[in-house]
Amino acid sequence: MKNGNMIMDMTPISSTDKERIIDTKTQLKERDSNMELLRCIAMFLVLLVHAGFLSLGLPTQAESLQAPVSVFMRLLTQSVSVVCVNVFVLLSGWYGIRFSIRRLGNFLFQVFFFSFLIYVCLVIIHPTDYLNVRSLSRLFILNGEEYWFVKSYLLLFLFAPFLNTLVEREENKQTVKSVLIVFFLFQTIYGWLSIKGVTELGGGYSALSFMGLYLLVRYLRCYGYDTSKYSGKIYISIFWGITFINASLAFFLARINLMVFGRIFTYTNPFVICQSLLLVFAFSQLKVKSKFINWLAISCFAVYLTHANEFILRPYYGRWIKFLFDGQSTIMFIFAVVSTILVIFFLSILFDKVRIYIWTKIAGK
Repeated sequence: MKNGNMIMDMTPISSTDKERIIDTKTQLKERDSNMELLRCIAMFLVLLVHAGFLSLGLPTQAESLQAPVSVFMRLLTQSVSVVCVNVFVLLSGWYGIRFSIRRLGNFLFQVFFFSFLIYVCLVIIHPTDYLNVRSLSRLFILNGEEYWFVKSYLLLFLFAPFLNTLVEREENKQTVKSVLIVFFLFQTIYGWLSIKGVTELGGGYSALSFMGLYLLVRYLRCYGYDTSKYSGKIYISIFWGITFINASLAFFLARINLMVFGRIFTYTNPFVICQSLLLVFAFSQLKVKSKFINWLAISCFAVYLTHANEFILRPYYGRWIKFLFDGQSTIMFIFAVVSTILVIFFLSILFDKVRIYIWTKIAGK
């Protein structure tokens, strides 16, 4: 997912804030490999989260009684991987999205490059199944289920200049703080505790939730939250603590047949948001410089665009994971899923390099 990585100049600001913003601009001329590594990890987690409940469904009470270890590991995996989307959005806010028509064009070109590529391949293989109006509407992501992240992120991208203006003006500091408190309190009540309380929040599957996350991390960055006050090990330890608590609570609820445990693994869960922030804080302290990591990260959004396309996600990826789960031993299942994830990840990266080459020929460097 390609994001802007420079803070916009805003006035009026204090001299201290001006110096901080200038320093940040200088540091961000090159990609930070530590945060790009987190971006890549988040994409692996997207593949993993889609190999969980989406492919296998929610564990039942009978499963939790008959195979408790297997069910707990599924819940633990879900608890780890559910941070994936929030981490992507937080990384955008960490650097700040810098809107431009070229960036918008690049983003849309990447989306439709993969949408068309997948559709053409499927038409060649099964022309009678895909040469219809319904498939064409999917091709152009006109239906609600197609590329929900793309549409939510696109609206965040378009609103980012206004959010930046709001949060980066020093006189708005207290206002933004109040907005964040009210927003996350409202979201927790009507977008998590009452998961369908407000359709606009959609359990975190929405541009509105993205804007809340973006504003939160921009606020922390702009007003000097020092992530180094605690070590990365502490952040990671707390992350794993929350992970085990969420998984254990879900396991307990499954055992007593309270099927509301699925909402523990939603993007609007305040503990999931906390987990996501902890990962960002932990990786911000890493000292990593790697051209290879940066090379991968530039294209890692392509991994989402390939496997999460509705032509692929449930009919192929989901069914393949379910087939492996039903027919393989635990060890072979884990090996096959990891292999599948790695193949999808690196093939998507390579296809995106072709896409980048074509884009540079169209738009120039």
